[in-house]
Amino acid sequence: MKTPVASFTVVLAAAAIFSTMILCCGCAAVPQKDREFLADPAMRPVQDELESSLEGHNQPLREGSAGGQAGDGGGCGC
Repeated sequence: MKTPVASFTVVLAAAAIFSTMILCCGCAAVPQKDREFLADPAMRPVQDELESSLEGHNQPLREGSAGGQAGDGGGCGC
């Protein structure tokens, strides 16, 4: 019969091996010819170009700061 310490050691070793396998398998190198499928337009956060343009214009006004775009002004929208 195994002692509780030996059982714990076996469980701990199995957990360490399992987590190492999960961490190593999480990343994969994607060949350049297959990257077009990862850059699918359906994966963009905003599908509509007009909505994206308006959002990019209004965000500096809402946040009270400007940067990266041509928008300027205060948080009041003036």
